[in-house]
Amino acid sequence: MKMEKQCLILGPQNCGKTLLIKRLQNLSSSSGSKDLGSRDALPPPTQPTTGTTLLTITTTHGPVLLKEYGGKMAPLWHKALSKASMYIYVIDASNPWELGVAIVLLMETLVHESTAEKPILLFFNKTDIIEHSTTSLEECKSLCRVSDLAEKYKNLFSVVDGSCVTCEGMEDILRWVTENRAKRD
Repeated sequence: MKMEKQCLILGPQNCGKTLLIKRLQNLSSSSGSKDLGSRDALPPPTQPTTGTTLLTITTTHGPVLLKEYGGKMAPLWHKALSKASMYIYVIDASNPWELGVAIVLLMETLVHESTAEKPILLFFNKTDIIEHSTTSLEECKSLCRVSDLAEKYKNLFSVVDGSCVTCEGMEDILRWVTENRAKRD
């Protein structure tokens, strides 16, 4: 049996990390229907994470422990970075008022020595409601310096736009986790 790899799920408070791991768990479930629901279906209930949430998913290349750290735990993220094989950083693309915090936390994560040479996926969540925002998705990506990050981190950096509520992008994220699980053996 292959050894479990760890994927940290990071991001500021209320950006959708908990719902993301629930969606990935359902999508990867061998006994589940793999039906993430329709746009009209209600997402599973979640509570803000005050510590960590752990869920193991099974990929075609072996198990991956999804370890979500609540946004309030940001000062302690650095202690967990070295144990992870990959990272998913979630940004609420619909909330321009929290974008500054999200960018600072992202940059603090990326400059940490433990994240060097490890893949990171930047997930712009809540794109289904961004039209109600004062900031467009393109502006959000520009403020996050996505093109600079992609150039600096080359094949270690990926971006997915989507919504945990509508399930847009969930299959892309699961594919990314699976592919990077395979590369980490």
